[in-house]
Amino acid sequence: MHEFKVNGIDDAIKSLDALEREQLPFALALTATWTAQDVQAAEKKVIASVFDNPSPYVINSVRVKAAKKNNPIAAVWVNDGSTGSGGNIAETLSAEIWGGKRKPKGFTRVMRSKGILKSGQYLVAAPNAKRNQYGNISKATLKKVISDLENPTSKKGRIKYFMLDDDNGVSSAWNNVIWKKLGRNDMEPFLMITDEAPSYKKRLPFYEVAERIINKQFPINFEKAMDRAIATSIR
Repeated sequence: MHEFKVNGIDDAIKSLDALEREQLPFALALTATWTAQDVQAAEKKVIASVFDNPSPYVINSVRVKAAKKNNPIAAVWVNDGSTGSGGNIAETLSAEIWGGKRKPKGFTRVMRSKGILKSGQYLVAAPNAKRNQYGNISKATLKKVISDLENPTSKKGRIKYFMLDDDNGVSSAWNNVIWKKLGRNDMEPFLMITDEAPSYKKRLPFYEVAERIINKQFPINFEKAMDRAIATSIR
């Protein structure tokens, strides 16, 4: 967990009068919640601008936990759910936030568990692999891939995805590919198998955005929250 502390808040609290101090817990809880919501909105905009047409699953994965009077700390985090194509949102965005090696996606882990991939192997989509409007291979397609690879001889002509046998006499590079059948005598690479985890450069300034918004909005929200707290107390 990454925590932020607002500069100058202690001095602002010291300057409060008796009534304001009495309403301080409520005002701080409101301030923290509103500021977290401001951070959430900013993070969604950044995700939408950094990535090429990200899915609603990804954009709406930024969540907020409201602060309380007895615990005036709000939280902003990325929901640990599905990307909509078999991936994990938190793991996917983590690689973009920090950079470095990508953790195996859910589909890759399933392929390993079924023995289709070896431990330590990864999958990378081929350039011509069909993707949806969000740049992902659909869940239905991934399920079809697994089904075809698990039962390559039971479906006769209905097989669409396949791998070449290790003893077929062709280059081993051809064996490290999941192929897509295009016609009777035609095929193209669909997924590439690699022993090296895909790497990402840091490109999502998640914490930098949060810090900027907190420093900008917290003082503004604190003043508004105190006004509301005072107003509700004298009704």
